[in-house]
Amino acid sequence: GDAAATFRWTSSLDGVLGTSANLTVNLSPGTHVISVVVEDNGLRGEAKVRIKIGNLSCLSFLIAPGNCATGTPPPAG
Repeated sequence: GDAAATFRWTSSLDGVLGTSANLTVNLSPGTHVISVVVEDNGLRGEAKVRIKIGNLSCLSFLIAPGNCATGTPPPAG
């Protein structure tokens, strides 16, 4: 069968954040570039966002694998 999509989340300040589709992390204060690389059936997509974190923050990102494979953003919701 087909292999499942793989995810790799990183922060420019905190390093590797995780490898799941859904990710909740505590980030250190500062300006981060958060990147996710998704590979699925030979296709590869990458997205980055720059965020500034104050003293206490917890962020959740949800990436829909089908949307990453096509390079289109997830639907607004």
